This record gives sequence, structure tokens and C-alpha cells, in this order.
Amino acid sequence: MLHLTFAELGFISIEGFDQTRTISVNSQASHMDLLESARYAEGLKAHAEFESFAQWVLSASPDELADAITKPIVPEIGSTFDGGRESSDE
Repeated sequence: MLHLTFAELGFISIEGFDQTRTISVNSQASHMDLLESARYAEGLKAHAEFESFAQWVLSASPDELADAITKPIVPEIGSTFDGGRESSDE
């Protein structure tokens, strides 16, 4: 989706969809830092998070991996709401 980053920065314009899509290069565009693109910055953050996760997975013991995947997806909830009144689950 790099073309959307380039469009966000004003390097290109995109019109239409599928076979009718037209991509035009903006010949007046000046030099810009890719980090000025929110899409690019989000992609860098996602990449760093994945790298961190991948390193953990590749270095974790079998017991650590089993512990991580055999838990409920939703964390334990300490309080519930009943009719607008908070009550403790304990």
C-alpha cells in the first residue's frame, strides 16, 4: 500500500477503481520526509511490534509458549456492572 503513502504526501494522485484507476505523478512535488506520513509511521510501528513479538516467540521456551496460548483471550474482569450498580465478582 505504498501508493497510498505517496498519495498522502502529495507525490501522486489516484482516481477511479480497478481497471478505471488512474495514477498521476505530481511533477511539482518537493522533497518530503516519509515520516511525515501517518501511514508510513504506523507501518514502522507495526513492523517494530512484530519484530519484538517474533523475537519473543523464537526465544521462548515451550512452556512459555504453551502458557501464552492456553489462556482465555479476554483478561479476567474484576468487576461487573448490574443495572448500573457495580458489584465485585469475588
